[in-house]
Amino acid sequence: MSKTRLTAGEWEIYECLWEEAPLTLAQLRKRCTQRTGQAVSTAETTVARMEKKGLFRVERGERAKLFYPLFPREEAVLEETRSFLDLSLIHI
Repeated sequence: MSKTRLTAGEWEIYECLWEEAPLTLAQLRKRCTQRTGQAVSTAETTVARMEKKGLFRVERGERAKLFYPLFPREEAVLEETRSFLDLSLIHI
């Protein structure tokens, strides 16, 4: 995984993709709004920002883009844990 740390909103998008990938933007919007109660526009903005950051593998589907996670959940959790521990050691 890259050294990019995911925000809380990005984690929610990734949770949806880890459950079932690939997903279209419409599917991601629907799942995230159901899961978090956030506005549709918030989910769209988060996905667009993540796409610009290069946090997805994107393929052209027949009718829409298909979004895939770039890394497995276990790798992301491990990276977050390492980052947290590194920050914790700085403050000791």
